[in-house]
Amino acid sequence: MLEAYAQRWEETLGPPIAGSVDLIRLCKREGYRVLALTNWSHETFPRACEIYPFLAEFEGIVVSGRERIIKPQREIYAVLCQRYGVVPDRAVFLDDSPLNVEAAQAFGLRAVHFTGAENALYELKRLGLRL
Repeated sequence: MLEAYAQRWEETLGPPIAGSVDLIRLCKREGYRVLALTNWSHETFPRACEIYPFLAEFEGIVVSGRERIIKPQREIYAVLCQRYGVVPDRAVFLDDSPLNVEAAQAFGLRAVHFTGAENALYELKRLGLRL
């Protein structure tokens, strides 16, 4: 089964989450930096960038497979902040995993549990972003 997955993993991918790409673009239009932190593998991430062209719209992306540390490990949040000059308490981290959200908060980031683009937009506004 693992061999089959390695050969056919692309078939497991769905479309971008509705509204997510629009939210990225809205944040950028309003002057906010938009970075990504993903637990994607080093080997498959280049292909993911081909499948999802919107990934090129992020200012920067930290890929756990390249770093050899994954969310929710504290070190991955430090890599993102150090590499891109992010001040944790001035940033907002969104993730669909409550465990990753809790770890980001423990690191010092403001964090939102992502349950959809509409809710994320509401939470970002609630945190004071002008969107």
